[in-house]
Amino acid sequence: MRWGLVAADLDPSTTQVQWVQEVYTLVFAALLMVWGTTSDRLGRRRVLAAGLVVFMVASVLCAFAPSGTWLIAARALQGVGGSMILPTTLALLNTTFRGPERGIAFAVWGSTIGSMAAVGPVLGGWLTSSFSWHWAFWINVPFGIAVVVLLYASVRESRQHETDRFTDWLGAGASVLGFGLLVFALIEGRSYGWWTATDDAPLTLGQLSPIPLFLLAAAIVLALLVRWEKHRVEAGRSVLLDVTLFRIPTFANGNVTALTVSLGEFAPEDHPPPGSEERGRRERIQPDRPGRQLAPLLQRPRRTGSAGSAQSSRRGACERRRARRQQGRRGASGQDPARCPRSGAGRRSCGS
Repeated sequence: MRWGLVAADLDPSTTQVQWVQEVYTLVFAALLMVWGTTSDRLGRRRVLAAGLVVFMVASVLCAFAPSGTWLIAARALQGVGGSMILPTTLALLNTTFRGPERGIAFAVWGSTIGSMAAVGPVLGGWLTSSFSWHWAFWINVPFGIAVVVLLYASVRESRQHETDRFTDWLGAGASVLGFGLLVFALIEGRSYGWWTATDDAPLTLGQLSPIPLFLLAAAIVLALLVRWEKHRVEAGRSVLLDVTLFRIPTFANGNVTALTVSLGEFAPEDHPPPGSEERGRRERIQPDRPGRQLAPLLQRPRRTGSAGSAQSSRRGACERRRARRQQGRRGASGQDPARCPRSGAGRRSCGS
């Protein structure tokens, strides 16, 4: 969906047009970690269903928006719903699938998310040009209802029963503040100026931009958050995020890879060049043109997801064959081959 037609209908200010797009990202990023931890305690399916309901209600409010201010508030509520949906889907996949099937499930999830980066703008542009921009929000309602029905029909509830009562409210607040400052600075850097203030910056420090201060504040808050979470882990108390998980190479490398892919795939769509919406309104660019330009993104995640799924299947099959061979050898020799030396007299004493 392109926001030029929305701006032409509601006639918001330039700042409102910008925040209609960006308030969703800001709220989504600030609350993502909080809702991920909350779902572990309240129930992942319950939080996912609540997030879908919130997202649908917010979509209806967006469709009925009579002004830019109303639309910004509704988009912020959409961000709340989105932050409830994303972490719970991953958690449910992790608890529902085991072994090789888990790798396949994550590959399908990743390819679907990546594909939607191209399908969403194409569908939104078609609905906007063929009907009206309101339908780009109305379309979320039937899909949301279908997902809720399928969720309760096919997915079991899951939660961490052994988890202590959550008391890390300071960590939750620091997470919201730190990531909120970081995302705000990254979003508003082009408007305020990254170092020197722009001519139309809403806030300046003489000739300087406040963005470096926002980035510094975000870095300080997030650094203190890491130290606080580490302290609570060592004390055996409930935490928002167990930072010791980043000592596991696969966990740390997976997060770095996900960050890199997200920056490459989603940043061009979520944050178009400054002035592109105004230029599109002047030049009457077709609403679905940006979606068509992003359509090649559809092929990459689908190919990589299929490759990952196939690799997981092959690896799982190899592991099962290896396990059967080891069981057969153990039955024939009466010894566990994993404990037998691979060479020398010790190998002969194991009966092989």
